[in-house]
Amino acid sequence: MRWRHGITSLNFSALTGDADRREIVISDFGPEGEAAVWLNLRTGEERARSGILAETPAPGNILTPGFGGASTTYPQAGNCGSCGPGA
Repeated sequence: MRWRHGITSLNFSALTGDADRREIVISDFGPEGEAAVWLNLRTGEERARSGILAETPAPGNILTPGFGGASTTYPQAGNCGSCGPGA
């Protein structure tokens, strides 16, 4: 498996989902701010994208896998909660 995706991130990525539907969850910083992005592990296809979670990127803005495919987001930005395909 090899693919490329144009993502700007200061953070670690997380793997989530069952083996046959595994996804990479990573932040992506754009002109409006930082959002969470869910990518298909095998193809690199973008499966979901959150709204803006933080105005500026920071290493402390960590996406962590949660239950049911959801991710807990951005405690330092004061934006804790669940988002994503399983939320």
